Amino acid sequence: MHRSARALVFVLAAAAVRVAIAAEPPPAADWRVAIDSGMRVATTLSVLNQCHAAHRFALDADTAALRWLQIDPATDFALAPGAAAPLPAAIDARTLDPGQQGGTLTLRCLDCVAEPGCAAQRVAARLSVRWPPQALTDTSTYAPDSLLMLPAADAGDTAALAAELGLRVRRTLILGSLAETWLEVEPLVPLPIADLIARIETDPRLRAVQPNFVFQTAADDPMRPLQYALHQMRIDPARRGGGRGVVLAIIDTGIDIAHPELEQAAWTRSDWVGDAGASAEPHGTLVAGLIAAQVGNPIGIAGIAARATLLAARACRSRDGEAAGLCASAALVLAIDWAMGKGARVINLSLAGPRDPLLLRLLRVAMTRRAVVVAAAGNRGPDAPPLYPAAEPGVIAVSAVDAAGRPYAQGASGAHIGVAAPGVEVLSTWPGGEFRSATGTSFAAAQVSALIALLLELQPTLDSTAVRRAIDAALQPASPPAAGIIDACRLLGEPC
Repeated sequence: MHRSARALVFVLAAAAVRVAIAAEPPPAADWRVAIDSGMRVATTLSVLNQCHAAHRFALDADTAALRWLQIDPATDFALAPGAAAPLPAAIDARTLDPGQQGGTLTLRCLDCVAEPGCAAQRVAARLSVRWPPQALTDTSTYAPDSLLMLPAADAGDTAALAAELGLRVRRTLILGSLAETWLEVEPLVPLPIADLIARIETDPRLRAVQPNFVFQTAADDPMRPLQYALHQMRIDPARRGGGRGVVLAIIDTGIDIAHPELEQAAWTRSDWVGDAGASAEPHGTLVAGLIAAQVGNPIGIAGIAARATLLAARACRSRDGEAAGLCASAALVLAIDWAMGKGARVINLSLAGPRDPLLLRLLRVAMTRRAVVVAAAGNRGPDAPPLYPAAEPGVIAVSAVDAAGRPYAQGASGAHIGVAAPGVEVLSTWPGGEFRSATGTSFAAAQVSALIALLLELQPTLDSTAVRRAIDAALQPASPPAAGIIDACRLLGEPC
């Protein structure tokens, strides 16, 4: 709690926020308060008339910036000299992500013509939204040795700030899409990340602090008869241009673009993980094959959108050569920001994990720029809580079915999932020129992304909302608990 003469003082649900109007202009006031994300707390604002006469007053709030502070907008009251008025209010952080919020409160005297010094007082209101302790209890969902922080614009030398907070800067994350520069930092002395965040998150020099979350990848051609998806979604009779002209980003592990099925595609690559010698990894190569394997060659399988313009952004690393991979927040946001800068219309995220505020903010910006974001629903079973980014509104969440249209036993379920695609024992490319079968919602998501590229080739002006409506209208009937499978002929308007 911050106290100073004639300043705003706040005690949650116990005392009052106090604004004093005096004959002398008061010093600038700065009110700071901190509560956990998800909380709503009732309190009282108290106004004291220190003028020489009775006056009428009104309290105004910058409603756009102070959407977390709820005050009766009709507040208009008379006060005798020395009298105080309590005003019911509430601090509401139920819809706010952790970080710093700010705005201005203005107390206006409505009839202070005779006492011009009593005209108004402005107070800078600052709310620190903290991470609830329970949100950080599962240490498997974030990196144990790093976190992400966003310094305030006036924070000065960020390396010096980090050092003062007991941190070392690993790298700078310049996110042009958000006009923000984040830092990936590590503690100078080993310390649990939850404890470190609790220690620094209310520092006014930081706009936001969050864990470096970890996501898990949700892991005529002679082999075409083995690709049951082509028949199940009626892709072959509907496919025409192969997604020509549509920029599709695959945010994943490294892709073996030298694979015979992938080397003819139009690739642009970037690596945001950076460990040497990992440019060709299983998960990314499996996902890429379903999208970009060449059609009609004598090699292996057929991809759905082989003529799309493809962005291969390595933001995940494989685990011991397995199909699965792990992805950290820092690499993911850099990769997505890069893909947005390259004009990605479809962003495939065959991965799932915790709710990451920075990642979701970036994806919301992407969707406002007409990018369609597709995410795997996850492989933790139908009773698991919703995983992100699939659970974010506007993101197309994809579950998996088998060749008979039955839900994948380990696939996630939930009201946010409305689309399904083949994801059980699907055949695709593997590093080193090989082909293997794999199972998971990752591979269902990849095929939906490829179908969306075909749709955008035909209707390039569609935004994310319009694409979702088109998909909903093209779903084949499904029996609960399965989500509907896309009928490509219906989606693309082909008379199959």
